[in-house]
Amino acid sequence: MSANRWSRGAWRFAQVAVLAVAVFALAPSRAPAQSAADKAEYARRYKALDAKDADGFAALGVWCKEKQLDTYAGVCLKKALKIDPQNKTANEAIGNVLFEGTWQKPEEVAAKQAEKRAREAAAAAKKAADEARKKGGPLDPANEEENAVHVRSSFRAGGKDAAALVEAFVAAGGFDETRWSAARSPHVRIVASASEAEVQRLCEIGEFAYRKLSWVTFGTPESRRFEPHGGVMEFVLADDPEMEASIDLVQKRWPALVGHNDFAGMAAYVRKNKLEFADFLDPPVHLHWNPENRPSTVANGVGRAIVGTGLTAKFAEPKLSGGESGPSMMNWFLEGAGVWASLEAVGINDLYRIDGTRYEGDAIVSKAMEIPWCELAHEMATTGSAEGRASRTFPQLARAQLRDWYRADLVQAWSLFDYLVRERQSEYRELVRTLSEVGLRRGFIEVFGSAEAKTRGQQAVKANDDRKLNDVFEEVGDVFDRAWRTWAKEAYAPGGKAFRRFEDAPFRAPLAETPPKEGKPGADGKKGK
Repeated sequence: MSANRWSRGAWRFAQVAVLAVAVFALAPSRAPAQSAADKAEYARRYKALDAKDADGFAALGVWCKEKQLDTYAGVCLKKALKIDPQNKTANEAIGNVLFEGTWQKPEEVAAKQAEKRAREAAAAAKKAADEARKKGGPLDPANEEENAVHVRSSFRAGGKDAAALVEAFVAAGGFDETRWSAARSPHVRIVASASEAEVQRLCEIGEFAYRKLSWVTFGTPESRRFEPHGGVMEFVLADDPEMEASIDLVQKRWPALVGHNDFAGMAAYVRKNKLEFADFLDPPVHLHWNPENRPSTVANGVGRAIVGTGLTAKFAEPKLSGGESGPSMMNWFLEGAGVWASLEAVGINDLYRIDGTRYEGDAIVSKAMEIPWCELAHEMATTGSAEGRASRTFPQLARAQLRDWYRADLVQAWSLFDYLVRERQSEYRELVRTLSEVGLRRGFIEVFGSAEAKTRGQQAVKANDDRKLNDVFEEVGDVFDRAWRTWAKEAYAPGGKAFRRFEDAPFRAPLAETPPKEGKPGADGKKGK
């Protein structure tokens, strides 16, 4: 009992002791006592200092800090910095930091360092972007800004060529010389019933389409695709009343075109069906008779020619037996490339063909081609139909002739091309190379077919078995079609990686109207003053 009582007492004593220590520890500490002698010494030293002695005041301020005379220390250090803002001793004493040659407050230095890091990061990002631009990306050619400058300067270099072209048209066609202009860029030459500024802009659009699609197709913006045909693609852009004269003039201007094509038959067909344009791939020449949709015309025409020149037998499909050729199976390829180039350059594809009935679906004849490309492609991929009609499979689209197309077929052709260049670019490039040697069926099987399908396709060719080749093409085409639809469901959904509305196309804005030049006719047909 006694031992327990003593234990409890000891324990209570220990508790009291701990509590006392805790209370003592938490009690506010008193400021250290300031010595009267130190204050007197401070007053003596302060009076002895010269009024301009920054070092002296700084040293006294440090001494005061050591003696806990904080108020006096502040007076001396402030006085030292007033005399010499860069005094090392005074700045160190108050906690300032030497930064870029001057003493500054720590928070100011931290802010400036953060700003400097931000500037350096922005500069590094810009350098990386510049280097990436020079190298280009999968869909964008390199040095586009430099190319634009080069194109504009080429107008001056090609001035004589352009003037001679206008003179030839005026002399041969009896045109009003005040209404015609021409321009020559590295790969596009245009003569048109338009102002010089508009013709030069059209050349810029053509060059943009040329570089972009050359890059996507061949891995270089300078593909030299037109070199075997004179180096440039020619455009004759006339008003409706001048159609007859421009057709007749072309026969004299480009004898190679007339020799390589049934030009007389084409001219008769144009006149009979009131076609709005006619184009050729050998050499690449485009005749157009509508002044309202020329930006799309040029971009679309160049796009078609980039993938079209050099391909086999003008797109006729070779038959294995008898050496005959069937209808073209590559309309989807040409049309898709043209629409793709037009949308990428000017954000719209308002090229249309004919006033009469050439297509089964009247909608495709419409001039207003501001249509929801991505939305319609997504609808086809998701539901298998668009605008109330079942969409075709890829093999069906390849076999369909243009006269049987509806608007959705044009959208599908564009989307298939978009899928190739965005998702399967290496195979797309190989397809273009292969199509320069064989027809679509054989080329498509070789590029997209499995090893087993390729073997069967080669056996069909060796045996001249056209039906067997068709069967293999249908199988490979159906697999490709399913892959495209799977991709399009995700890619063209709102926010998808390929969804866009084309408002930001580089040549989306129309050319600003300019007053007619001296002697040129105004809107009322009268010459300007």
